Amino acid sequence: MTAPAPVDPRLADLDARLVLAGAILANARRAHERSPNSDREADLEEAWGDVDTLLDLRAKLTPRRES
Repeated sequence: MTAPAPVDPRLADLDARLVLAGAILANARRAHERSPNSDREADLEEAWGDVDTLLDLRAKLTPRRES
């Protein structure tokens, strides 16, 4: 049995940021649903962009598994 590959320590930071960004996104979505307006829609779009960027970064840092 082989030892697992070392995990990039930046992944833990990205995971924490994804949790926070997800919470911000959920709050922005709820605020927009309660009272839709252009400011809240912009907040929601910005939150989605932040989550998308963090997911892209995480995908780049995640080691690929060999088949």
